[in-house]
Amino acid sequence: MSAQMEATALGRFFSASVPADDYRTSLADMRTALCLARGVDINDIDAAQGWDISSRAFDAVASRWLSTPLTMYRERPYDAARAVWARLRPDLISSWPPRATPTDPEVSHG
Repeated sequence: MSAQMEATALGRFFSASVPADDYRTSLADMRTALCLARGVDINDIDAAQGWDISSRAFDAVASRWLSTPLTMYRERPYDAARAVWARLRPDLISSWPPRATPTDPEVSHG
């Protein structure tokens, strides 16, 4: 399930009257449950957010960054994603894909 589909489904599940802290906790609990249902080891789930932080998830995210050209619009998300993985899985961050230099002249003018 994509993050957008997950957020939409969970947003419909909770009413607007749920306090924000309870809502975030419930989202993390639901993400954890989804990870467990997909067979992710409990030690590979971020306890605070319920994210899959397994090496398999890391490889999937890193490969997406390799397949997408880095433009000026993607530099911040790239840096943010790298920072999250560096905090959660410092043992894997050394294999994070380096910033690609745009070869398209239109992209490099950004």
